[in-house]
Amino acid sequence: QPQEHDDKEPLVYYDAGCDIDATLDYLRSGRGKYKISKKEALIEYQSALEYAATKFGLRGLISKTYLRKPGRPLIPPSASFHFTQDFSVPIYYVLGLACDVKCDTDDIKHQTTQSLIDAFQCSSSSIIGFSSSLNYTKKGLAQKGCCREEQLERLRCCFEAAGQAKVTLQISTSPGAADLDPKQQNVAGTDYARVLLDLQTIMFEYLSKYPDLRVHLSCWSGRADHMIKLLGAFPTA
Repeated sequence: QPQEHDDKEPLVYYDAGCDIDATLDYLRSGRGKYKISKKEALIEYQSALEYAATKFGLRGLISKTYLRKPGRPLIPPSASFHFTQDFSVPIYYVLGLACDVKCDTDDIKHQTTQSLIDAFQCSSSSIIGFSSSLNYTKKGLAQKGCCREEQLERLRCCFEAAGQAKVTLQISTSPGAADLDPKQQNVAGTDYARVLLDLQTIMFEYLSKYPDLRVHLSCWSGRADHMIKLLGAFPTA
């Protein structure tokens, strides 16, 4: 009979795709019930995280945070929230660019890239990489500062900053495959296909320039076969 072993390694994990500020906003007003205070939302969130750490092996958070004013000092990511002193789950951050940050000239691109690198170097104990996203849903593209080209320019700045600073770039894409017709094998011409093609093009561009750059595709919701193709196209990234 198989022997039972009590010395098995326990399951541990990190929430590598969270956004603490967005979660707190959701807890305060996003559930279709009465609004609660930020303090109440913090207590509820901290309680859930501590439960996950105790019962299910949560060992840390990697949360998105954003540079809103290139050229100015970065506001510390934790300035907008304060868990109690006994909160024991480590929090790290990946730094991206807010939607109202424009990168439409070479000078601005250079300044923005350098601002990302400076912010990382000043906060390297808490900021462990950069982040960017491409959101080609109708709602995403309709937001101010989020047309396709504006999103691509911010992604290029983040790629450049990650390449120069030699840190990982976390990327998320939308829409995913959930809205596709499950019977439709050919996704050409869909917003889902466009966002993946744009991502692939820019990855080729910057991984050719920075071959040691590492990319983390966060919160993947695309098809499994497309992920396999991306892994095959960029086996070292």
